[in-house]
Amino acid sequence: MLEANPGHEVSYGDDTWTEKASNLIRDIFETHCDVFFVFNGTSANALSLASLSSACGSEVEIGSGRLAITGGAEEDGYLAVFSLAYDGVGGCTGTCIAPRIALTAAHCLWDETPENLSALFGDPRFDAIGSIAIGTLLGAIALVLAVEMKSLLIGESASQEARDAIRRSIETFPSVRQLIHMRTLHLGPDELLVAVKVELDAGLDLAGLAVAIDGLEAAIRRETPIARVIYVEPDIARSSAAGGRGDSAAG
Repeated sequence: MLEANPGHEVSYGDDTWTEKASNLIRDIFETHCDVFFVFNGTSANALSLASLSSACGSEVEIGSGRLAITGGAEEDGYLAVFSLAYDGVGGCTGTCIAPRIALTAAHCLWDETPENLSALFGDPRFDAIGSIAIGTLLGAIALVLAVEMKSLLIGESASQEARDAIRRSIETFPSVRQLIHMRTLHLGPDELLVAVKVELDAGLDLAGLAVAIDGLEAAIRRETPIARVIYVEPDIARSSAAGGRGDSAAG
């Protein structure tokens, strides 16, 4: 599997890995045979029985009732394997083992009547419909994710409520004289980065400055638990009259 993952391959069925697996199975059974990879046991049983039986007629017997068949002739050399549909929606698979008899798993017919069932096969339109449906579903999922994740992809600041809480934590902290500047950014739905520039008490020495910054970070986290990453830069507020550009607290 590790060797098969890198690089590029053609669609499933015509790729080199399917060919290698098919040849290994032929070597084990010492015969040239067609190999089909299916997703469950019912499909495997259906294909096995189909290789031993003739194609279906126009209808098949289920109990005392009859089940209509759509396009029951052989196609591309393969005998009649069909999809058992419930009110037009595909479900289990089955195999025609005689001109008017079909075989499928017992659980596929629980609480069902012949009037609600139909057998669908030999029509490539169903593959196209299925592909279109899957493509539409994936497109809808991508659209929903794009709408929901757009703000995180381009950078979303904290909500107004969270910014007010952070500002309140800073402005009421004992060692803070003034909040000069603040920026917030969501790193994830429940993870917030906070960068602030504050003016602290002028009398603090280096050790006192470190203690004040640690205390301020703890105060912010108590008020806003999603503030996981916090950067605090001590500075001195500069007024516009002194020739500097006045910073402001923002999101």
